[in-house]
Amino acid sequence: MHPHSFTELLSKKVKDSPEYRIFNYSDRWYTWKDIEELSAVMAQDLQSLGVKQKSHVGICVKTSINWIIAFFAVQRLGAVSVLLNDTFSLPELLRACREADVEYLCVGNQIDISAAINAPAEQNDSAEQNDLHNTCIKCTYNIDEQNDFCLRRNEYALLKNNSAFPEAALNADEKSMIIFTSGTTGKEKAIMLSLSNLSIPS
Repeated sequence: MHPHSFTELLSKKVKDSPEYRIFNYSDRWYTWKDIEELSAVMAQDLQSLGVKQKSHVGICVKTSINWIIAFFAVQRLGAVSVLLNDTFSLPELLRACREADVEYLCVGNQIDISAAINAPAEQNDSAEQNDLHNTCIKCTYNIDEQNDFCLRRNEYALLKNNSAFPEAALNADEKSMIIFTSGTTGKEKAIMLSLSNLSIPS
């Protein structure tokens, strides 16, 4: 039986093979159980920022353990993961965020836009600043590799016993992620996907 959501897929993997090593990063192996626990901790952070079911959450960081944790954290909340190219320049990132209606942005240290988001709009703002003011971004969340979520593993036990434990998955036919593809035009275009669009072994 195929999973109905990425959250259900992760739960099944944890149930069937919790200690199976799936990802090696910086000389450390991570298991399905690790992903389950660490994504719950991050999901709690995102929830406290205002992320809720069907919120659009951008993820812009190089491929890393924090990218994986962020993806499943967003899915756990029933929000939509917007997968952004970490090589985007600031103008490209802002255009993509605007096109995908990104409200919250998980980002590494390669682009610092947090200060600009909080700056008031001015008449003489640059084009980049105007782009920023025209996005839906409410706040950013740092998922740079220096932010080691393993150091917060003990928070999972507290979350598990909390009635507010974040878990609200989308079903397989609802859009759960947005990716960008250049297609034949050479211009980045947002494509919405659901779990049912993907071929993922359960």
